[in-house]
Amino acid sequence: MVCSFFGNAYLYAPVQTIYLPPKPLASFIVLAYKDTKYSRQNAMDDANSRRKTLKRRGRPPLPKEEGKRFALALRVTGPMRRALEEAANSSGRSISQEIELRLEQTFSNEKVFGGDAMLGLLQMLAGAAAMVEARQGGKRWTSDWDTYQAVRRAWETIIQSLTPRTPPKLLATALSHPGPSPKRPTQRKEAFGGALFALGTDALENERYLKELREWREKAKLYAAEMAEQEKHIAELKDIGREAANELLTASNASPKNQDPD
Repeated sequence: MVCSFFGNAYLYAPVQTIYLPPKPLASFIVLAYKDTKYSRQNAMDDANSRRKTLKRRGRPPLPKEEGKRFALALRVTGPMRRALEEAANSSGRSISQEIELRLEQTFSNEKVFGGDAMLGLLQMLAGAAAMVEARQGGKRWTSDWDTYQAVRRAWETIIQSLTPRTPPKLLATALSHPGPSPKRPTQRKEAFGGALFALGTDALENERYLKELREWREKAKLYAAEMAEQEKHIAELKDIGREAANELLTASNASPKNQDPD
């Protein structure tokens, strides 16, 4: 055993002498090590914190299961399969991709055109225009006046067939029409010496007539006020539709053509 002495430290070693720093120096080394360790940990924590606060670049991640593909069993007819194969070969997609794309377009069209009802109406209007153009020898309704008039009437008929029920208030106003004014009582006449003389009307009949006339005038006045209110409301609705149409025409760089007045 070899005994070495350095300052206040003793060390026994079997083979060689190992230097052990004095206690003050050893304490300094331990503290420096701890300070370095804590500084490194703090730096790592700060980096992790900054990494969390920084926004991730690029496309945001898809919600759970949105980007995942699921198997879907599907049976179609022979003509439908051939049509899908032709469309897939033309576009360079697989049949599965073609089916998925067309399903997405279906839902997208429903959303863009306002749902199934609106999409069905637009398809019906387009079909009516195609039928009229075929009967007009292929003339387009956008360029031929006669074809335009026929298409317009077809569209008006289709839209009017879908008119909702009349609002109760408007129906009640229409049914509250006072009708014709009361009939004036006839005067009594008597013959005297070969001539007819008017003896006037009966006082009771005349009084009843004046009462009915006052009531009729009150009803007519109320009816006229209610109809004026309804007409004003309908005019406001027409203005809303006209403004929407003009905005669309302006957005599409189209100008309204000459149209028949309402």
